[in-house]
Amino acid sequence: MTGARPSISLCMIMCDEEKALARCLKNAAGAFDELIVVDTGSRDQSIAVAEAHGAIVVHHDWQDDFSAARNVGLEFSTGDWILILDPDEVLSPRDVAKLRDLTAANDADAFQIPTRNYTNNSYLVGFVPNPRDYPEGEGYRGFVESTKVRLFRNRFGLRFVGVIHELVDLDVDAKRLRGFKASFPIHHWPDTEPAKVGSKKSFFYLRVAEKKAQLEPANPKAVWELAIAQYVNGSRNMALQTMIYAISMVEPDAEKLFTIGSVLQGCGYKETARLMIEKAVCKQYPALTHADEDFKRFPDLCR
Repeated sequence: MTGARPSISLCMIMCDEEKALARCLKNAAGAFDELIVVDTGSRDQSIAVAEAHGAIVVHHDWQDDFSAARNVGLEFSTGDWILILDPDEVLSPRDVAKLRDLTAANDADAFQIPTRNYTNNSYLVGFVPNPRDYPEGEGYRGFVESTKVRLFRNRFGLRFVGVIHELVDLDVDAKRLRGFKASFPIHHWPDTEPAKVGSKKSFFYLRVAEKKAQLEPANPKAVWELAIAQYVNGSRNMALQTMIYAISMVEPDAEKLFTIGSVLQGCGYKETARLMIEKAVCKQYPALTHADEDFKRFPDLCR
């Protein structure tokens, strides 16, 4: 930690991420002064890769709780600021200086940094065509952007909340801290290997999603995440019922309706699938004619 500039601790959690981790840390060189990596049980060379980059590796038994693992890392951080990255994400080297400049802002306590989740599926809600402004986006038609706090001062005792899709934003809001949005993105690529039904990773996310839905039964987002995890594991009819329950709790967006339409098609409900997709189209393009089907009866479909 040299000079008068504020120091940054990069905090990460990992498990068997040796290839992605090496790429992530190479790109982020210069963006941090301290590296804290919480390992939840790697069996590959992830720990060796982290240590080669000067990391303090903290071993943490996995508890089906992403926030718990994140918060362990925060406890070991000594920098003035904390930066959060995942091994499968990268910061463009050209933005390293911009990130360091953020920490010089006297009127800011936290920064949201948008994440470009690259995809070739232009039908996703929120899809943005690739502006071709970053080499990290080469090979993809565009991205869907998500935004959350990634950089924050290490003096307020901030903690992550949520067993999955964890956020520190809620604590930032609760403490009424001063937050701004960064002008540059973090880049995230989807898995290069196709998902396999019954894979270790899919069962892992199903288990965590089940835990979150049990803890937050009135949270439609948690219920929807469980439905997606069920579907990825091959339980289509169960996933369909869970999806329908989720949208009964809150008005669904077009993407969710399209998803349910696809699942209905796979379950053999072709006519109902057609109506659901028509409803999704009307939701996405309200100027078009709308379907007048009463979808409240859908929960009975798979009984």
